[in-house]
Amino acid sequence: FLEIQGRPYLVMHRIMPDESGIVTMRDLLEMRLITVEYALFLLWAIADSMANATQIMPGIVHGDLKPENILLWEQTPQIADLGLA
Repeated sequence: FLEIQGRPYLVMHRIMPDESGIVTMRDLLEMRLITVEYALFLLWAIADSMANATQIMPGIVHGDLKPENILLWEQTPQIADLGLA
């Protein structure tokens, strides 16, 4: 989170495909490389991230949360495309 001239900005690092070519949660789902335990971890991590975001920016709503907008960095989900938020 950055604030420039009084305007808030959310910034994230660049995420590249891993050795299997996976970048997004959609890639993971299409390759069927997901266990129940990993799916539960992803759901928890995404919900926790959005809860943390509302602590920083109260009232923020993603508006377009879907598997294509969940990037995976070292198997950890990163919420992307907050343009509608």
